[in-house]
Amino acid sequence: MKKITQITGLCGLVIAALGIFARMIQGQGSLLVTLHLVLGGLLLLIGILTNLAEIREFLAKRGARYGTGAAIQMILWIVVLGMINYLAVTHDWVQDLTKNRLYTLSGQTLQVLNNLPGPVEATAFFQSDTLADVRRRLNLYTAAAPRFHLEFVDPDKHPELAEKKAISAYGTLLFEYGGKSIRITQHEEMDITNALIKATRSEEKVIYFLSGHEEADPGNDDKAGLSILRGALANQNYQVRGIFLTGTAVPEDASMVIIAGPRIPLAEVEIQALNNYLDRGGNLMVLLDPGYATNLEPLLAQYGISADDDVIIDPVHHLSSKDPFGLSPICSDFEQHPVTSNLPGKLLVFPRSRSLTLNKDPARKIRPMPLVRTSSDSYGETNRSLLRERGIARKDPEDLPGPLAVAGVAGRKIDLPPWEQQKKQRSELQTRLLVVGNSRFLRNGELPTYSNFLFALNGINWLAGEEDLVFLPGFKRGGNRIYLSTPQKEGIFYATVLILPELLMILGVAIWWRRR
Repeated sequence: MKKITQITGLCGLVIAALGIFARMIQGQGSLLVTLHLVLGGLLLLIGILTNLAEIREFLAKRGARYGTGAAIQMILWIVVLGMINYLAVTHDWVQDLTKNRLYTLSGQTLQVLNNLPGPVEATAFFQSDTLADVRRRLNLYTAAAPRFHLEFVDPDKHPELAEKKAISAYGTLLFEYGGKSIRITQHEEMDITNALIKATRSEEKVIYFLSGHEEADPGNDDKAGLSILRGALANQNYQVRGIFLTGTAVPEDASMVIIAGPRIPLAEVEIQALNNYLDRGGNLMVLLDPGYATNLEPLLAQYGISADDDVIIDPVHHLSSKDPFGLSPICSDFEQHPVTSNLPGKLLVFPRSRSLTLNKDPARKIRPMPLVRTSSDSYGETNRSLLRERGIARKDPEDLPGPLAVAGVAGRKIDLPPWEQQKKQRSELQTRLLVVGNSRFLRNGELPTYSNFLFALNGINWLAGEEDLVFLPGFKRGGNRIYLSTPQKEGIFYATVLILPELLMILGVAIWWRRR
């Protein structure tokens, strides 16, 4: 009977010790861990109470004193290891070893988080044990910004909170700041970061697309339309509107005007309206396809930019799937500028593009600069009729040699009179102009190609003075990950940390006690 109670006490010590160890690793209690602590403590207490005489006798021996010292050292080591484990649990140090840096926030996102104007309340209405990757991503935001306050709410357990915030879909993220609220149901880093920008911005900016000259249509869903771009702009808190300039001025609320590939020349009244808009500090994006006269040439010439009467051909660096001649040049030569700051190492493609010539005007302090150039193997084919009618492309002496500018920017500062300075609370206005010898790169058929999307949004954000808005490519994880449900994870944890070790330890204790 004595031997049974002694083994019982030792088994209780093992079970209780493993329960404490599991509790430290898990970071929170569970029914199985609690049972280990209670059962282990109870068995250990029974063993001690039924063997008090033997324990006193054992402790009185000289060998026991040495054994007690060793036991104390072992306990101290366990305490130290426990403290190290506790610090590791409460103070995360994460090293992202994934190929595409899936668990690291981008530099653009970190910049947005560092510049938050005040505390932003984020509430994730997620069902329990769902969207583990999104939870991990949101926790990265919390760790990076003290002003980003995050709370997870299960709509099934707290329907009153979901009803109060008008949440109608699982997986909704709610951002609140200064009385303004933004809801999203997409959870990529770009979606979350841009939702933060929307929530902390005091106004929505308006982009006007010029209509009436067979331009690309933001409402068109086919390959020639701009519906993909329109959706991206809406996600970045822009309002997109169409505008006719016959007999009207550009509205005062315009952040910019986009002229996307006109096929019919603009009327003089429209050119004058655009000139007036630029003179008051407006911003303009002009996309000019080869072979079309637009009447925009004098306006662009004021900013030192002219569109050449050619079509760019690059027989070496082009999308061979598009044509055999090289009419879809691939570009990787970028001038340093806010529009191209995140483009080095990336590629752009401009199908059926014309080149630009840029001329500085020191007298007017206008210094246009190229943004994107084609390769040195490219040239500007000036005999477009030969190419169009006979399908022949060859480099002739009169053709323009590469590299050729396919996109450029220009701008000028406008000094305000004293009464306007007080009204606008600044001394000058900044006019910005972005010109591309191609509109196809912006259309639905080509926008997703390479980094065209990134370049387009960079340009629009720069024109609107919103360089901190971000576009981030969505990296996909390879097929090298196993997803486990909560019961599966708990089963593996308990089997490896509790059940298997305690069975082996109890068996070892029983054999040792029987042989002693």
